[in-house]
Amino acid sequence: MRSRLLRRKPVRFITNSCRAIILLGALCALSACPKKQKKQPPSDQLAKVVEYRQRPITDDPAVSGKLDPGFKLTPPPQMPPAPPDIDRERLPAFQFAPLVEEQLSTGATREIELQVGGAAVLLGSVRWDGTSSPLNVALSLNGASVGTASTYSIGTHRGGSVPIANTSAGGRVTLTVTNTSSGTVTVKMALGALAR
Repeated sequence: MRSRLLRRKPVRFITNSCRAIILLGALCALSACPKKQKKQPPSDQLAKVVEYRQRPITDDPAVSGKLDPGFKLTPPPQMPPAPPDIDRERLPAFQFAPLVEEQLSTGATREIELQVGGAAVLLGSVRWDGTSSPLNVALSLNGASVGTASTYSIGTHRGGSVPIANTSAGGRVTLTVTNTSSGTVTVKMALGALAR
Protein backbone atom coordinates (compact mmCIF):
# COMPACT_ATOMS: atom_id res chain seq x y z
CA MET A 1 0.00 0.00 0.00
CA ARG A 2 2.74 2.27 0.77
CA SER A 3 4.29 1.83 -2.61
CA ARG A 4 0.99 2.80 -4.28
CA LEU A 5 0.89 6.07 -2.45
CA LEU A 6 4.37 6.90 -3.50
CA ARG A 7 3.61 6.14 -7.09
CA ARG A 8 0.64 8.44 -7.39
CA LYS A 9 0.95 11.64 -9.32
CA PRO A 10 0.84 14.84 -7.24
CA VAL A 11 -2.41 16.71 -7.24
CA ARG A 12 -2.33 20.07 -8.98
CA PHE A 13 -4.07 22.75 -7.03
CA ILE A 14 -3.49 25.55 -9.55
CA THR A 15 -4.52 24.95 -13.09
CA ASN A 16 -3.24 26.77 -16.17
CA SER A 17 -6.32 28.97 -16.34
CA CYS A 18 -5.79 29.99 -12.71
CA ARG A 19 -2.23 30.90 -13.45
CA ALA A 20 -3.32 33.13 -16.32
CA ILE A 21 -5.84 34.91 -14.10
CA ILE A 22 -3.25 35.52 -11.35
CA LEU A 23 -0.72 36.83 -13.86
CA LEU A 24 -3.30 39.14 -15.44
CA GLY A 25 -4.29 40.48 -12.02
CA ALA A 26 -0.69 41.17 -11.11
CA LEU A 27 -0.14 43.06 -14.35
CA CYS A 28 -3.26 45.14 -13.78
CA ALA A 29 -2.16 45.96 -10.24
CA LEU A 30 1.29 47.04 -11.40
CA SER A 31 -0.08 49.19 -14.19
CA ALA A 32 -2.41 50.95 -11.77
CA CYS A 33 0.50 51.99 -9.50
CA PRO A 34 1.83 55.47 -10.27
CA LYS A 35 5.32 55.36 -11.74
CA LYS A 36 8.07 57.33 -10.06
CA GLN A 37 9.71 59.58 -12.61
CA LYS A 38 13.17 61.04 -12.28
CA LYS A 39 13.14 64.73 -11.63
CA GLN A 40 14.79 66.75 -14.35
CA PRO A 41 16.92 69.64 -13.13
CA PRO A 42 15.81 73.07 -14.27
CA SER A 43 17.30 74.13 -17.58
CA ASP A 44 19.47 76.78 -15.90
CA GLN A 45 21.23 74.08 -13.84
CA LEU A 46 22.25 71.96 -16.79
CA ALA A 47 26.00 71.89 -17.46
CA LYS A 48 27.15 74.07 -20.32
CA VAL A 49 30.05 72.72 -22.31
CA VAL A 50 32.38 75.24 -23.92
CA GLU A 51 35.14 73.93 -26.13
CA TYR A 52 38.30 75.86 -26.88
CA ARG A 53 40.89 74.93 -29.42
CA GLN A 54 44.35 75.67 -28.09
CA ARG A 55 47.35 76.10 -30.28
CA PRO A 56 50.01 73.43 -29.94
CA ILE A 57 52.88 74.06 -27.57
CA THR A 58 55.32 73.93 -30.49
CA ASP A 59 53.81 77.21 -31.77
CA ASP A 60 54.88 79.01 -28.58
CA PRO A 61 57.86 81.28 -29.44
CA ALA A 62 59.65 80.38 -26.20
CA VAL A 63 59.49 76.67 -27.12
CA SER A 64 60.17 76.91 -30.85
CA GLY A 65 62.93 79.52 -30.44
CA LYS A 66 61.37 81.89 -32.96
CA LEU A 67 61.55 85.00 -30.77
CA ASP A 68 61.07 88.55 -31.97
CA PRO A 69 64.37 90.38 -32.48
CA GLY A 70 65.48 92.94 -29.92
CA PHE A 71 64.65 93.39 -26.27
CA LYS A 72 61.13 94.74 -26.07
CA LEU A 73 59.37 95.01 -22.76
CA THR A 74 55.73 96.00 -22.82
CA PRO A 75 54.64 97.01 -19.34
CA PRO A 76 51.10 96.26 -18.22
CA PRO A 77 48.59 99.09 -18.74
CA GLN A 78 48.70 100.06 -15.10
CA MET A 79 51.88 99.47 -13.11
CA PRO A 80 51.40 98.55 -9.44
CA PRO A 81 52.56 101.12 -6.90
CA ALA A 82 55.96 100.71 -5.26
CA PRO A 83 55.86 98.76 -1.98
CA PRO A 84 55.88 101.02 1.08
CA ASP A 85 58.17 98.75 3.12
CA ILE A 86 61.47 99.42 1.28
CA ASP A 87 64.44 99.36 3.64
CA ARG A 88 65.69 102.91 3.02
CA GLU A 89 68.75 102.37 5.23
CA ARG A 90 70.12 99.55 3.01
CA LEU A 91 69.33 101.36 -0.24
CA PRO A 92 72.70 103.21 -0.38
CA ALA A 93 74.43 99.80 -0.17
CA PHE A 94 73.31 99.08 -3.75
CA GLN A 95 75.22 100.54 -6.69
CA PHE A 96 74.41 100.18 -10.36
CA ALA A 97 76.23 101.16 -13.52
CA PRO A 98 74.07 102.69 -16.27
CA LEU A 99 72.37 100.10 -18.48
CA VAL A 100 73.86 99.71 -21.95
CA GLU A 101 72.13 98.47 -25.09
CA GLU A 102 73.98 98.66 -28.38
CA GLN A 103 74.98 96.74 -31.49
CA LEU A 104 78.38 95.08 -31.71
CA SER A 105 79.91 94.07 -35.01
CA THR A 106 82.10 90.97 -35.30
CA GLY A 107 85.17 91.28 -33.06
CA ALA A 108 83.92 94.46 -31.30
CA THR A 109 84.12 94.82 -27.49
CA ARG A 110 81.96 96.83 -25.06
CA GLU A 111 82.81 97.53 -21.44
CA ILE A 112 80.91 99.10 -18.55
CA GLU A 113 82.47 100.00 -15.20
CA LEU A 114 81.51 100.71 -11.61
CA GLN A 115 83.62 102.04 -8.74
CA VAL A 116 83.15 99.98 -5.54
CA GLY A 117 84.30 101.34 -2.17
CA GLY A 118 84.87 98.06 -0.29
CA ALA A 119 83.86 94.40 0.05
CA ALA A 120 80.86 93.68 -2.16
CA VAL A 121 78.85 91.11 -4.06
CA LEU A 122 79.14 91.81 -7.79
CA LEU A 123 76.49 90.77 -10.28
CA GLY A 124 76.58 91.30 -14.02
CA SER A 125 74.11 90.48 -16.75
CA VAL A 126 74.79 90.36 -20.48
CA ARG A 127 72.08 89.38 -22.97
CA TRP A 128 72.50 89.25 -26.71
CA ASP A 129 70.29 88.94 -29.75
CA GLY A 130 71.65 87.79 -33.10
CA THR A 131 73.34 84.50 -32.21
CA SER A 132 72.87 81.63 -29.82
CA SER A 133 76.63 81.00 -29.69
CA PRO A 134 78.35 82.04 -26.45
CA LEU A 135 80.17 85.38 -26.48
CA ASN A 136 83.25 86.19 -24.37
CA VAL A 137 82.07 87.78 -21.11
CA ALA A 138 84.46 88.83 -18.32
CA LEU A 139 83.94 90.38 -14.89
CA SER A 140 87.09 91.92 -13.41
CA LEU A 141 88.18 93.94 -10.39
CA ASN A 142 91.15 96.30 -10.89
CA GLY A 143 92.04 94.41 -14.10
CA ALA A 144 92.05 90.92 -12.53
CA SER A 145 89.33 88.46 -13.51
CA VAL A 146 86.97 87.57 -10.67
CA GLY A 147 83.94 85.34 -10.34
CA THR A 148 82.35 82.83 -12.65
CA ALA A 149 79.87 83.25 -15.47
CA SER A 150 77.15 80.89 -16.58
CA THR A 151 76.25 81.19 -20.27
CA TYR A 152 72.90 80.17 -21.73
CA SER A 153 71.13 80.27 -25.09
CA ILE A 154 67.47 80.81 -25.92
CA GLY A 155 66.13 79.67 -29.25
CA THR A 156 68.15 80.05 -32.40
CA HIS A 157 69.41 83.62 -32.08
CA ARG A 158 69.57 84.66 -28.41
CA GLY A 159 71.83 84.06 -25.48
CA GLY A 160 73.18 85.51 -22.29
CA SER A 161 75.63 85.29 -19.43
CA VAL A 162 75.37 86.05 -15.70
CA PRO A 163 78.77 86.60 -14.00
CA ILE A 164 78.79 86.69 -10.19
CA ALA A 165 81.65 87.42 -7.75
CA ASN A 166 82.36 88.17 -4.09
CA THR A 167 85.13 90.70 -3.42
CA SER A 168 86.96 91.45 -0.20
CA ALA A 169 88.24 94.85 -1.37
CA GLY A 170 86.97 97.75 -3.42
CA GLY A 171 88.17 99.15 -6.71
CA ARG A 172 87.24 99.50 -10.37
CA VAL A 173 84.82 96.76 -11.48
CA THR A 174 84.37 96.16 -15.22
CA LEU A 175 82.02 93.98 -17.21
CA THR A 176 83.27 93.26 -20.73
CA VAL A 177 81.66 91.47 -23.67
CA THR A 178 83.33 90.65 -27.00
CA ASN A 179 81.36 89.60 -30.07
CA THR A 180 83.02 86.36 -31.22
CA SER A 181 80.20 85.43 -33.60
CA SER A 182 80.21 85.87 -37.37
CA GLY A 183 77.47 88.52 -37.41
CA THR A 184 76.33 91.68 -35.71
CA VAL A 185 74.62 91.24 -32.34
CA THR A 186 72.64 93.54 -30.07
CA VAL A 187 73.84 93.38 -26.47
CA LYS A 188 72.20 94.59 -23.28
CA MET A 189 74.49 94.92 -20.25
CA ALA A 190 73.88 95.59 -16.56
CA LEU A 191 76.33 95.70 -13.64
CA GLY A 192 75.56 96.06 -9.94
CA ALA A 193 77.21 95.76 -6.54
CA LEU A 194 75.87 95.20 -3.03
CA ALA A 195 78.16 96.34 -0.20
CA ARG A 196 78.80 93.69 2.43
